[in-house]
Parts: sequence; structure tokens; C-alpha cells
Amino acid sequence: MVDRRRLRRAKNQDIYVIGNPYDELYRVQGSRGKEYQVDLNAHSCTCPDWSKRSPEGGCKHILKVKLEEGLIDPITVEDRGYTELIGQNRSVEQENSIEKTSEPSFETQSNRPSSETQPNHTVPTTREYIWAFEANDWIDSSPTVVDETAFVWSGGNSRHYEDSELYAIDITSGTAQWRFEPGGNQNKSSPTVVDGIVFVGSGNGHLYALDANSGICHWTFETDGTIHSSPAVVDNTIFVGSGDSNLYALDATTGTQQWSFETGDAVHSSPVVVDDTVFVGSYDNHLYAVEKETGVQKWDFETSNSVRSSPTVADGFVFFGSTDGYLYSLDTSTGFQDWRFKTVDKIVSSPTVVGDTILIGSHNNKLYAADTATGGKKWEFDTNCPIKSSPTVVNGTVLVGSFDCNLYAIDVETGDLEWRFEAGDRIYSSPTVHNGLVFVGSRDRNLYAIDTDMRGSGEGTRAMLGALGHPGKWKYSDQKITIPGSSTSSVQEETTPILYYVILLVLSVPIASLTVILLVILMSFIFGGVLAL
Repeated sequence: MVDRRRLRRAKNQDIYVIGNPYDELYRVQGSRGKEYQVDLNAHSCTCPDWSKRSPEGGCKHILKVKLEEGLIDPITVEDRGYTELIGQNRSVEQENSIEKTSEPSFETQSNRPSSETQPNHTVPTTREYIWAFEANDWIDSSPTVVDETAFVWSGGNSRHYEDSELYAIDITSGTAQWRFEPGGNQNKSSPTVVDGIVFVGSGNGHLYALDANSGICHWTFETDGTIHSSPAVVDNTIFVGSGDSNLYALDATTGTQQWSFETGDAVHSSPVVVDDTVFVGSYDNHLYAVEKETGVQKWDFETSNSVRSSPTVADGFVFFGSTDGYLYSLDTSTGFQDWRFKTVDKIVSSPTVVGDTILIGSHNNKLYAADTATGGKKWEFDTNCPIKSSPTVVNGTVLVGSFDCNLYAIDVETGDLEWRFEAGDRIYSSPTVHNGLVFVGSRDRNLYAIDTDMRGSGEGTRAMLGALGHPGKWKYSDQKITIPGSSTSSVQEETTPILYYVILLVLSVPIASLTVILLVILMSFIFGGVLAL
């Protein structure tokens, strides 16, 4: 049993988890600024305090990592009453300053009063699942649903060493059409599907291009780190981050590297591409804007902690969260800060924009709705545990998962709870909506299909830009990618050869018959002459 007093110390002291780029070891900065290494698999820490603690409890750095990763229920830990600061527009003097290194930085706070509404917390009806597909491990990956098939990874558990699998699941029956097992675990990348090809990263450091109908691997590209980033596919080019600190651009047809852009730490954020710019975050505390064609940096923006959140773009601004607890709005052209919104605890959830509202989850258990123009808070919705899931919007309803094991459906305008679905374990996966059906993974190893009274498929900038799972129709879904031997290309490429061989066969029959006849006549003359002699 973990001592609650030590849990409170671990939560409230200035101990910062500053990254786990290799997914085996965590680097933790202690309260005096010294760095220590935590290995959750071995339950060990390099700090002097670790050897004094019991193996069951561990030192405060191990406890801090477990809290950050949602491995200890935060309900058991007392907060210090920071709720009155959440989402409030404070003056510049009251805010912690953020020092820009390569571009000017300034912070503008909205003077307009926030239009807050109190959400309705009465218990609504719950939803039941139509089917549940049981995988061999946690499902932290977010599903992608295209042509009546859901594609999703298993394998989010770093302490479960069974090899992970990528599944293609029929959304009508909930049965697997095929599965792909490349070896390795820690698969959090979400598949991107374009023109019958599934592009997905793996915890073993590889990016795969698979046939959507058969699961056959067309090509693979290897990096030197884990790939938690979900690939973006635009204009026959794949953009994906890796734990080796690089953002890669690859040819979608062959998997050949076009360029790489090196950051200062792991890139687990998923890139988004708008016009000629790729936006992506890094564990080195920066958000980067990179030229799409060349990989040359346009600008960077520095926060106070790692950027694991995937950015989204709307109306000339790029929005993203940081583990420093802020949601940022930057000008896409210059990287200048327009506003920032404080949530106190770290943000790994990725934002989505619908209309003039931006939605994002935080580790302080809350989902926030803010005004995209000013950063003013519209409403907040409190769950019981951290939110790592990224919100999805459909027909005026926002859906988001929580570590309290629930998927919540919330009215976008008011923040009122419409319904919820309870899974058997925490929900890290981000929901995807396809024709009124909601698909979401859970750490109880199931992918759920949930029927709702909603109509349509996922909206909002996150889904439409293809970040962390997407429905069949998204911004770049109409691309054409021809990979020799793929099921989509074979229809076009093999029509001509097959027709050619058919015609050749038809023509060859009379020619062969004529040849045989001539040979018979020739042989009869030869043997006839021999017999006459």
C-alpha cells in the first residue's frame, strides 16, 4: 500500500518528468534541479533516496512518474486548491514569462470577460456497446475508420512484453479481417489510410505501409527511436516523428527518405500539414514550423516543458498544448504568440477546433472549451481523472475519454453532459466517429463500437487534418498513391497485362493448330520418302 503522505509530496513538490524518449527510462528533475533516472520496469531510481524505500512504495520520483502516467489513481491525492486559477485570464505580470530563443515572443491576454457557463453534472443515460473486440494488450492507439473497416494498434503497455498487433476490424461484425504482428510493443501511433494503403508507426521504430485489404506489407522505413507519432500523408509524402528526435519526410510510394529535420529531443507529437508548412512538437519544449518541400525550419516557439500534444490549425493560427500546463495560440506565419490559456496541470491531449471554439483536455481532470480568438474560457467539464484522450466533435457534441474509464459526450455550446460510456479500464485512445458509430480503445484491451443517436462522422480540425485517427472523409482523403502490387493499383496496372495475355492466347490457338498441321504434313513426306526407298 502506497503512503498517501508520500503521494501528496510527490504530486505537490517541484518534481518534473522531463521526458521518456526511449520509453524504457524516464528522466526526472528533482526539486533541487538535479536529474535522476527512473526505470518503471525495474522499479528503480538513481536518486539516493530510492535504496531507503521499500520496493513496494518507491521513492518520490518513481511515484511522480506513476502519477504522471496515470498508474496511480490521482483521486487518492489531495490537491492544493488551484482550481480558482484554472483558465482565468490573468495579467502579464502575474504569468510566468516564456523566453523565446529564435523569434520574438509576447503574450496577449483577452480583456473580454470569459463567457462561462456551469455544466450540468446530473447523471445522464449511459450508452452500451454494439460489440467489443478484444486485443492482446492495451489499446492506446486511436482508431481510424475507412470503408467499413476500423484500423487500430494494440500494445500500449510498456510492462507487457507480448508482441503488439495492428488489427483491421469489420465494423459491422466486430471481427478481425486481418492482423499484422511486426514485433515490439508500446504502439500508440494511429493509422492513416490513403487510397487503400495503411501508414502507421510502431514502438519498434519502424513505419509501415500495409495493404488495407490484406495487411500485406509493401515497404517499411526504420528509425532509431520509437514511433508514437501518427503519420500525416499529403501530396504523396509521409511526415512522421520519432523518438530519435527527428521529423521525417518519406516518399509514400517507396518509403524512401526525402529529408529529415532534427530537434533536440523525442518527437512523439503528430505532425499536421497546412499549405506549405509542417507543424510538430518535440520533447525539447518547442513547437516547430518546417518547410514542407525542403525540411528547412521556418520558425520555432519555446514553452517551459515538453510538447507531446499534436498541433491543430484554424484561421491562420496553430494551437497546441504543452506539459507546462498551457494551451497556446500562435500565428502560423511568424510563430508569434497570440494568447495562452492556463490549466495548471500538464497537457498531452491534442486540441480540436470547431467554429470559434477550441477544445482540449488536461491532466487536472478537465475538458476545456475556449474562444479561439481571445483564449477566454467558455466552460470546463470535470471528470474524475486525467484526460490524455483528444476530443472529437460531431453534430454539436464533443466526445473525449478519461482515465476514470469513461467516454463522455458533452454539449459543445453549454458543457452539459449528454451521456457517457463506461469501459473496463482507463481510456487513453481518442474516439473516432463514423456514420453515427463511436469507436474508442481502452486499457481493458477492447476496441468498442458504441451506437448513438448522432448522425454523421467526426468533425473539427483534428479529425479533418488526420491527426490521431480519422474518419473516411478528411482533408487529404482523396489523394492517389500507387504502390506496385497493392490491391488498389493492381486493378489499374494489371488490366493491360491480363488483356494482353488473353488476346495472345486467343490468337495463339489457330497459330498452334496450323503449326501442328504443317509439321504432320512435313513428317509424312519425310517418312513417306524413306519408306519408298
